[in-house]
Amino acid sequence: MHLEQRKAGLMFRHHTGFRVCLICLFAMLSCGPIPEDTANNPTGDADGDRVYSNDEWGFRITVPDVWGWTAQTSFQTREPNGLPRVEVVMNREPISGFSAVLTLRPRALSEKATLQTVTAELEEEFKSTFLGYAAQEKRAFQISGREGIEWIFRTVFLRRRGDRFFVTVVLDGRKAYLMMGNGTSAAFPVEEYRDIAESLEFR
Repeated sequence: MHLEQRKAGLMFRHHTGFRVCLICLFAMLSCGPIPEDTANNPTGDADGDRVYSNDEWGFRITVPDVWGWTAQTSFQTREPNGLPRVEVVMNREPISGFSAVLTLRPRALSEKATLQTVTAELEEEFKSTFLGYAAQEKRAFQISGREGIEWIFRTVFLRRRGDRFFVTVVLDGRKAYLMMGNGTSAAFPVEEYRDIAESLEFR
């Protein structure tokens, strides 16, 4: 596994695999990445400190000035489409003492998967993973002609991860891009999360 850092600033084949993905996202938001079995070699291209791009998956994403990011790629653990597992963790400068984290994970999709089926499966897993899961209204949108959906949900408060989350799912063919950011009542940068999500570009 390789690790790339810049500081500046789904094939959903069964519940078990997808649940592992959500647990990893939950752990990332709660405690930050655990850099085990990694090396300081780049896996994607850094088009300046503000942009991360990945040639294997064919996407790039831009973060604001007050954000930093870490990208991690596993060539030993691959998605069903043969592409390596990728995780981009974006950290914001603290707001009221709270450090917001936005995590991006691309996943391979089955041929029959749609935005609606992916969203429904996500919600089922969220309900079983997050105590007191309560979702707000969902908003559909498009990025570069690709369909996406976003929503906010509340849950029981935990100090490290907060009590509210911003979720974005974007489909690009047989690929899904899942983004999840956390927050509290005093520190929940929704517009920044949205700006980052809408900066997604596909190749």
